[in-house]
Amino acid sequence: SENSAVKIFSASGELVRSFAREQVPGAQVIWDGRDNDGKLVPSGVYFFMAYIEETGVSKAGKVAVIRR
Repeated sequence: SENSAVKIFSASGELVRSFAREQVPGAQVIWDGRDNDGKLVPSGVYFFMAYIEETGVSKAGKVAVIRR
């Protein structure tokens, strides 16, 4: 969704999860390690991009998922 406040991508660039603006109360996102279909993602490095339309501020970073 283009109106997402936060998007999470796999290392290969595939969109894994997106959070719509209304799903982000208080501008805080807690990702449960699941994709958009509700399935747990495998271990690996994932990249996120957050965008705040009102201010034009964007942030990007990475997070590691480690499954045992």
